[in-house]
Amino acid sequence: MSNTADLIDLTDTRIFENRAHYEVFSYLRENSPIFWNEPRRHQGFWAVTRYDDVYACYVNHQGLTSTVGPILGGSYGSANTDTAANKMLVASDLPRHRVLRKLVRITTSAPYVDRARTETRNLLAAALDKVEREGGGSVSEDLSLCLPMGALMAIFGISSSRARELIAMTRSMIGIEDPFYGGSLNGNELRLSSIHADMLGFFDDELEYRRDNPSDDFITYLLNAKVDGYTLTDEEILFNCMNLAVGGNETSSYTASTGVFLFSEHKSAYNTLLERPELMDDAVNEILRWASTNCYVLRKCTRDFELNGTTIKRGDLVTLWNVSANRDQEVFRDPDAFDILRTPNRHLAYGHGVHRCVGAPLAAMELDLFFRQLVDRKLRLEVDGDVRWLRSNFINGPAILNVSVCR
Repeated sequence: MSNTADLIDLTDTRIFENRAHYEVFSYLRENSPIFWNEPRRHQGFWAVTRYDDVYACYVNHQGLTSTVGPILGGSYGSANTDTAANKMLVASDLPRHRVLRKLVRITTSAPYVDRARTETRNLLAAALDKVEREGGGSVSEDLSLCLPMGALMAIFGISSSRARELIAMTRSMIGIEDPFYGGSLNGNELRLSSIHADMLGFFDDELEYRRDNPSDDFITYLLNAKVDGYTLTDEEILFNCMNLAVGGNETSSYTASTGVFLFSEHKSAYNTLLERPELMDDAVNEILRWASTNCYVLRKCTRDFELNGTTIKRGDLVTLWNVSANRDQEVFRDPDAFDILRTPNRHLAYGHGVHRCVGAPLAAMELDLFFRQLVDRKLRLEVDGDVRWLRSNFINGPAILNVSVCR
């Protein structure tokens, strides 16, 4: 790549599709760790690339706000504010964030996690039976989708067909620039708005149904829940259902797919896990670090502050690049290596602080279940054909990953 940062554009999603972003971030960490990405497709923004700086930004609640939403050019609108600001968990600040988090974290309570485990285990067992019977299949389209499907069925109390319908929407949203999901590099604003409207319509239908048919599900819970005397509006319920669906659907499934890819590429690591299944927690954490599926989160500066010698001005957009922080050689020995024995492994795949992913316990259960099923069956999956990575700078993982069973 060029030796000048002037040519780097982190909004060019083809960099991530072609896996060139690791080299880009290695260069930036060394030469321009607080990097100003010139205005191109969006307004300009700061890219924070080193671990310690990303960590510092996660806990800087006085200087940075989340109310612009989590993604550049994202869902609801402008660089100034987000229409979901302080209504949706991921786009809220303290103290409002604390109220919403209390409500949303019910989905990680034992009853919800147990139901999600049961649904996911049944779906995954059937999918793995089919892969074994047929000698291979699609990880990205069949196996890894069992994780969000099971979670959606358990949390929202919906059928498998409704779960698939919702996953198709979130896939199209995250893959808005990927031709595999009907996207393109330009002219996506109207399509994105249409997908958002469809998702809100999906949850509005579920909301209206639950008014007359209450059940033991998240939507019914939100309809009746009060925190500090506060009851959510319908709009807030819809936003937080959408938040949970997008976050949960895309992160765990793409992480699982990346894990299968890694074990196919690093057979000795998989052999070690087969011999020592007690290493599962360490293996899953290394997959999370290496994959860094949620590449970055967005913040906006609310007052001037210094970050590692750089002045961040009030009104500036700031992106925190987990995918770069998790490859910082000052924190991780041999950071590009996939090492399931790595310890300590203080990755930032789930973020950090009050904005740490609220669904992390559920995701950890899903990933543990996924790879334990493979290990319990002693199932060896080999990548079959070319892997095509998602064209996105927000979510990182294989859009197409086919495997064959090694006998």
